[in-house]
Amino acid sequence: MNNHIENSHFSVKILILMISISMFLYQIILTRIASVLFSYHYVFLITSVAILGLSIGSAYSYYINKEGVLSKINDLIWILSSMYSAVFLFIFFGPISNSPLFYILIVIIPFFIIGYIFGLIYLKYPFESHKLYLADLVGAGIGAGIVFLLIDTVGILRTIIIICLLPVSFFVSGCLKLCTSYVVRSYSIILTVGLLVLLFLPNSILSGIELNYQGAYKSDISTFSKVKEGGLTPQIVYSKWNSFSRTDVISVDEVDERMFITIDGGAIAPMYKYDGNTENLSIFKRDTAYLPFSFGAKENVLLIGAGGGRDVLYALASESDNIIALDVNKSTIEAVQAYSSYNGGIYAMDKVKVVADDGRGYLENSTENYDVIFLSLVMTNSSQGVSYAMAEDYIYTVEAFESYLGHLTENGKVGFLVHDLSDLTKVIGMSMKALQNEGVSLEDTPDYITVVVKKEDMGNDQIHYTEPVIIVKKTPFSDSELSTLYKEVQLNDLDIFQMPRVFEQSPIESIRNKTVDINGYYAMYSKEMTLATDNKPYFYNYTSKIPKILIVLISIVVFVYFALFGRFFKSRENRRPLYYFSILGFAFMLIEITTIQKFSLFLGHPSLSIVVILSSLLVGCGIGSQIINKSINANSKSIKTNLAVIGIVLINILMLLVYELVLKNNLSMMTGMKIGITIFIVFFQGFLMGIPFSRGLLLLSYEGRQGIIPMMLGVNGIMSVLGSVIAIILSMNIGFNYTLIFGLLLYALLLPLNMNTK
Repeated sequence: MNNHIENSHFSVKILILMISISMFLYQIILTRIASVLFSYHYVFLITSVAILGLSIGSAYSYYINKEGVLSKINDLIWILSSMYSAVFLFIFFGPISNSPLFYILIVIIPFFIIGYIFGLIYLKYPFESHKLYLADLVGAGIGAGIVFLLIDTVGILRTIIIICLLPVSFFVSGCLKLCTSYVVRSYSIILTVGLLVLLFLPNSILSGIELNYQGAYKSDISTFSKVKEGGLTPQIVYSKWNSFSRTDVISVDEVDERMFITIDGGAIAPMYKYDGNTENLSIFKRDTAYLPFSFGAKENVLLIGAGGGRDVLYALASESDNIIALDVNKSTIEAVQAYSSYNGGIYAMDKVKVVADDGRGYLENSTENYDVIFLSLVMTNSSQGVSYAMAEDYIYTVEAFESYLGHLTENGKVGFLVHDLSDLTKVIGMSMKALQNEGVSLEDTPDYITVVVKKEDMGNDQIHYTEPVIIVKKTPFSDSELSTLYKEVQLNDLDIFQMPRVFEQSPIESIRNKTVDINGYYAMYSKEMTLATDNKPYFYNYTSKIPKILIVLISIVVFVYFALFGRFFKSRENRRPLYYFSILGFAFMLIEITTIQKFSLFLGHPSLSIVVILSSLLVGCGIGSQIINKSINANSKSIKTNLAVIGIVLINILMLLVYELVLKNNLSMMTGMKIGITIFIVFFQGFLMGIPFSRGLLLLSYEGRQGIIPMMLGVNGIMSVLGSVIAIILSMNIGFNYTLIFGLLLYALLLPLNMNTK
C-alpha cells in the first residue's frame, strides 16, 4: 500500500492525537447540548451508550480484518469530520425528539468510526501499541485541558467547528500523499474550506444561531415550552452558552414584574423588576426566605447561589451593608448585569460584591465571618427529575454545614430555602449533626434551629408544605429573637414547623427527649434517608434502591459485552486476556471517578477540577506506558506487571490517606498550591495506571496474537462504561472511599493473572 500513513509512524501518532482531542471535545459538547434537551439522568444515558460505539467500532475492525483493509483509514478520516458536522447540524436544525434513543442512534456514529480507525491502526502497528496509547491519552488529556477554555472564549459553535476540523485538517495537510482519489481529495478540501469559513463568521451570526437552538424551545424540560403550554407568550431575549450551562433570559408578555433566567432550559431563577428604591421592597418581606434577614445582625451577608438576584433583594430590604453574592455560573451573573436597567443594577451596587465561584470553594478559602449565610434552592432538583439524586454536590453535606457554622459571627445564622418536606427533613438532621460535631449535645440542638413554612390544605387531611426555610444559629435562639420571628410569622400568615420553646413536634421532640439519635430521626420519616457527607455527597438521594436509569444502562452494557465478546469465553486461550482487559477497564474507572470527586472538593470550582484532574491523570497514564515499555523487546515471553499493580495499589492508598488526613483539612490553602499538589499526585497515580494496559497489548503482539488487539480495546472500553455506572452506584451506597478500595481490590486480581495470556 502506498500512502503516507503506512510509511510514517509519526503521522499515525499525530492522527490518533488529533482524533482523541476531537473525541474528548465531542463528548463534552454532547453533554452540554443534551442538557438542554433532557434531564441529568437521560444525558448520562445518552453519552454513556454513545461511548459504547468506540467498542463496537473496534470490534468491527476485528471481524472485517482483511489484507489491505488499512487503506480504508484514508476515507474514514474525512468521513469522521463529515459525521461530526452532520451530527451537530442535525441536532441544531433537525427535528426535535424527546426520545433519548433517537439521539443515541445519531451521536454514536462518530464514536463508532473512531473505534474502527483505532482498531485498524492497532492492528497495523501492534508493536507500537504503547506509543499509540501515549498519543491517545495525551490527546484526551489535551482535550480535557482545553475544552472549557474553548467553550468560554470562542463559544460553543466555534468549538463544534474546531471539532469537525481536527480530523480532516490532518487529511488535507497531507492529502496528496494520503489519497489518490480526486473525488475524496476534492471533497476534503471543500469540507475544510467550508468549516474555516464558518469558523470566522461574525459573532452576531453565531450568537443568532445559538439563540434559536430549537432544543431550548421544544424540549419537554424546557421552561419556555411549559410557559407556552400554559397559554402565555414567552420570548427568549438573551442566551449564552458556556462550559457550565446554556443560560437564557425569558420574558413573558403577560408578566411584567419579573423575567426568568433558566439554566439548560430548565432550572429557573427569577429576576425581578426593581427601580433601586429599597422602600419598594416591602413585598419581599412577606416571604419565608426573608426571615433569616429579619432579626439580629445582618451587616455582612454571604449569598450562595444568588441566581437572578432575588436573595440580594432580601438582603437589601433588610438594609444589609456588605453583600457578597456568589453564583457558580458566570453567565447567570452576566445575564443580570445585561438587564441592569430592568433589575435596578443590583449587581453593580456599592453594597453588593458579585463573585463567579463555587459556594463551598469560596467559603473554604475565606477568612471572613458573616452575620448571615443564605442558600436558596442552590440545587434545583425539581427541574431535573427524580434521578437528579445521581448528581453529587458538596454544598449540602454535613462537612459543608460545619463550614457554614464556622464562618458565622458569634450570633450569626445560616438559612436554607428548600423545596419540600423531604429536603427540610434532611437539612434539619444534617444541621443537628453539624452542631453536634461542633460540640453541642444532640438533645440541645433543637435550641439552635427554627423552621418556618407555608401550608397548603390539599383536602382529605393532606397538608402540603411550600417554601420551607430552615434557620440555624451558631448560638441558641434568644427569647427576643424568637419573639421577633414569631411576630414576623404572624404578620405574614406563615406557619411554624419548629421553633424552640414555642412549638416542637415529633421527631424533633424525640431528639430533645433523647429517645432517638440522628438515624432514628431520619427513620421516623423514611427508613432509607441518610446523612449526605463529603464521602457520599448525594443530598437528593432518598432511597437505597438503584436508579432505574442505571439498571437500564447496565443491561445495555452487559448485552453488548456478551454479543461482541461472548465467543471469547469458549476459548481457554482467549479467556485470560478477556478477563485481564475487562478488569483493567472496570477498575480504572472506579479509581478515576473517585479521584475526580475527591479532588473536585479540594480544588473548588468544578470546571477547574475537571481540567486539572483529567488532563493530569490521562497524560500521566500515557507517559507511564511509554517510558516503562521502552525496555520491552521481541525476546520478551512474559511481561510481569506485578510491580506496577502493587505500585497502583500503594499510591492510591497513599493518595487516600493524604487526602483524608492532610488535604481535606487544608481546603483553605492557595489555589495555585492546590493545583500543584493535585497535578503531582494525580500525574504519578496515572503514570502507574497506564502501564498494565499497554503491556498487555505488547504481550499479545510478541506472542503473535495481535489479531485480537481490537477486541481487547473494545472489551476495555465497554468495561470502562460499566465501571463508571458501578462507581456511581457504589458511591451512593458505600461512599467514594470504599469505591476506591473496591477498585484497588480489582487491580489486585491482576496479580494471579501475571500477564500470561495463554
